[in-house]
Amino acid sequence: MTVSNILFKDINQLRDDWILIVRVSRLWKCFNFRRDNELISLDMILIDEEHDVMHGTIPKNRVVKFKNQIREGHIYLIKNGKFIPCAATYKPVEGAYCLQFLMNTSIEEIKEVTVAIPEFKFQFAGVNDLQNRKNDTSLLLGILNGVGEIEKIVSTNSYKRDIILQIEQETFRVSLWEEISKKIDESLLMGDDKSVVIMITSTNVKEFQGKIYLNSTSGSRIYINLEIDEVHLLQRNNENIPVVKLQKRKLNEISVEEEMFKIEYKVDIAVTNGTVEAAFIMFDSVCQKLVGLSCSQLLKIQENNHERIPDVVNAFCGKTFVFKIKLSETYLKQGYETYTVLKKFPVKDELENDYKLQRLEEAIEDEDGKDSSTADAIQHQALTPKITDKTSTTRSSVEEQEQCSTMQSSNSGISNISKEKGEGTKHQEIEYNE
Repeated sequence: MTVSNILFKDINQLRDDWILIVRVSRLWKCFNFRRDNELISLDMILIDEEHDVMHGTIPKNRVVKFKNQIREGHIYLIKNGKFIPCAATYKPVEGAYCLQFLMNTSIEEIKEVTVAIPEFKFQFAGVNDLQNRKNDTSLLLGILNGVGEIEKIVSTNSYKRDIILQIEQETFRVSLWEEISKKIDESLLMGDDKSVVIMITSTNVKEFQGKIYLNSTSGSRIYINLEIDEVHLLQRNNENIPVVKLQKRKLNEISVEEEMFKIEYKVDIAVTNGTVEAAFIMFDSVCQKLVGLSCSQLLKIQENNHERIPDVVNAFCGKTFVFKIKLSETYLKQGYETYTVLKKFPVKDELENDYKLQRLEEAIEDEDGKDSSTADAIQHQALTPKITDKTSTTRSSVEEQEQCSTMQSSNSGISNISKEKGEGTKHQEIEYNE
């Protein structure tokens, strides 16, 4: 087949009538783990006849059309693709452009190959590259130093295995997640006469507390002692480096991943003061004090019941607390009906009684000058339930309110209020005569 095709190095965005002849070196699905592993795209690494590489992607709404037309390792003629600038935060390979498949993109397999396109082409990251690629992806090549057991991370309901990889003269912890964690096992601990060289594609680079941590992604692929020149060179220069078994994490020890991606509380509650209802939000610091456990600890207790509201949280339904909430001018002007809880206090009877007496004072002052029946009705409502045997610690502010010894109520008869003056005296029980 004779076709006038273009090379990756000659691509620009001034034309869209390109014809490519490329090998699909790797093919994988990208998922969004924050949205219950929702499919994002079908991605690939393409190699042209000059051994240059490019990232290709099929958006999720076009995956159904192309998924059965393209296979890993095969060579294709591709037309009507769109070249877009590479995303700054996700670059499986270095390059200025990414090939995006459109609905009218055509793909045809070339079975009679007349060009030499290699099966693999890798761009390995060194130590300096990792420092410069934080929050991006890298291809790792290193000597395996340690292998851990597969463990379950309860907070994310997932599985991982940690390995220690020596890159140049430094070692890094790499977390292999889900299915890729099964690609390495403890049989590598047996060892032979040569070091074990591991290559991992599309690893995510993170920095935490000044250290670099690496995690596999949905696009990661792992190769062990692959027959390529770079692997042979590493094995010759690093003969027979043993692989050790990593110590198992203690039961109560928090993993690095749990610290990096901390799981925190956010609890929505409906509250009422007996008159109106409101919606409050409680965040991590308030919830931890209320529950007595961190969110990660609670998830471990709830290992088999992730969807059910924990009993320790449900237990607070129907109970009474005093909440300090966040109020702002913006909330009040724009009519927000959900408020953030800043603190939670237990209910104290003394505070409640003092509050009711304060309400009485305010009500009488507001109603000063109105007829006695209205004032008496307000007083009767504010003092329900009745308050008994308060000592002089309830001082002059209350005493001033009680200067009227007898008040006439149009509906309930006579209210007798006895009062003693002076410090240290007792205020007798307020009685209501129906």
